[in-house]
Amino acid sequence: MALKIPDSMDECLYFTNRSLENEGRAIAWVYRPLCPKCGKGRMGKPINKRGKPDKKAPIFECPQCHHQLPNEEVDKIVQVEVDYKCPKCGNESQV
Repeated sequence: MALKIPDSMDECLYFTNRSLENEGRAIAWVYRPLCPKCGKGRMGKPINKRGKPDKKAPIFECPQCHHQLPNEEVDKIVQVEVDYKCPKCGNESQV
């Protein structure tokens, strides 16, 4: 199954693109989960007064229905997706 690399950072909770020695690479990302209540919005940190995400908030919030989940519950839902190439043997894989 081929993984879909995100088109935008807005789709992700986490993204990294690392170059390794001898033409190796590691790209990892975590998509923002869909809201379990409405199924339309993607969960993210609540927006503060200045219009920026509140990074230290203990909750994630759906921008559509404003349903909230604690950080611990969101951590159980999300999955890290990785595309890598081994610098030693040249093996390429997606997980």
